Amino acid sequence: MDADFVALSEDPLEGPASALVKAQVLATVVAGAEVYRAPSLA
Repeated sequence: MDADFVALSEDPLEGPASALVKAQVLATVVAGAEVYRAPSLA
């Protein structure tokens, strides 16, 4: 199953790659429906 998009805590286009390794998934949307939301966004 492919995600429509995944929101990360770090922008993958900015900053060093080491920051992206530590990035947390904030939300995942599959088939137009949010399937995961981090507790910090609740």
